[in-house]
Amino acid sequence: MFGLWAAQHPQASNKAEAQQDFRRIMAAIIGDSLKMGVTSRSEAITFRSLDNPAHEDYVERIPMKIHLTMVLALCGGAMLPAGLLAGQAAGAPNAAQQGAAGNSAAAPGNPLDQLTSEQKQKFEESFRLFQEQSYGDALAIDKQLLAAVPANTPAHVLIAKFAAEAALDTGDNSFALGALQPIEAANANDWQAAALLARAYAEAGDKAQRDAELAHLVDLHKRAVDPQIAQLTQIPLETIPFTKGTGSAAVKGTIRVFYSLEPWGNFNIYLMARIYDQAGKQIYRVTLESDDMDQVFFKRDHPDLAAKGERRFSLDGYGPDIQLPNGQMTQDHATYGFFDGKPDYDTYRARVIEIAEGTETPMSQTTHGSKP
Repeated sequence: MFGLWAAQHPQASNKAEAQQDFRRIMAAIIGDSLKMGVTSRSEAITFRSLDNPAHEDYVERIPMKIHLTMVLALCGGAMLPAGLLAGQAAGAPNAAQQGAAGNSAAAPGNPLDQLTSEQKQKFEESFRLFQEQSYGDALAIDKQLLAAVPANTPAHVLIAKFAAEAALDTGDNSFALGALQPIEAANANDWQAAALLARAYAEAGDKAQRDAELAHLVDLHKRAVDPQIAQLTQIPLETIPFTKGTGSAAVKGTIRVFYSLEPWGNFNIYLMARIYDQAGKQIYRVTLESDDMDQVFFKRDHPDLAAKGERRFSLDGYGPDIQLPNGQMTQDHATYGFFDGKPDYDTYRARVIEIAEGTETPMSQTTHGSKP
């Protein structure tokens, strides 16, 4: 769930605070059905909290109902299908469950009810290990469960998605693809499998399959094949390691890229990347935006392109909120360039890496303040 909840919280930066908030939410929603409290499976879900919302010009707000949708969507380190879990607990099986292996008559109730007590304990253990970032150990247990649980059942589909997530976090794209492709083949409307597949293809460098899966997800979103995908605005697409500097001064970090299923926010964000330091703290974010205000000048300068429905885009960077000694909150903003027409994903990706590595200089920088 981490990935999709975070996707709906573009200002998220502090993992610990949001983790506590989410534990309470998940415990309330699925605690009873799983016979667990906030010290068990719900603890494995890690989130990032909202930044200080003082900067109304740069903080995009998402309706609270989307937060609940995320709870019913995917869970885990980057993206895990807890929606199968929570949706069933709430009495609302989703399209993935209903269509597993072509079976449109999925069993009612929680898919974990199909597991034995021992299997449920293993499932819990796998989730705990995942939370501890012991992805290989979690995957090993998931593989045992996949071999023991009957195929083409909601429980098997659920475990396959958890296993695929763990596999992606160990770099085993081959296993993830093998687990997910049959699910999508059996049910083309399974947007959770599609979202995980998009990540698998992206991190494997398969650009053609990545783009095809993203186009498929956008189509599922537009057709509203499931209430969850209908309300989503973006998904986590890939994680990219980077190194800034050389030698003893080298600093490592991670980039997490989020792909918009539709433009969102005050400035119409199409792509967003969060940049984290080695400790996992968000230090910057880079967005591909298409501000409506910029379209006035774009239409004036390129009336032919505007008439075709194209837009002007900008590459923008945002630093974290900083509280000054006098209590005032400030935030740095930088513009790295403009595009007449939407750039492709790989152009954006390359520029983000350059920004993270410190090899690209912004064309302008400003600091914005607000009252505490």
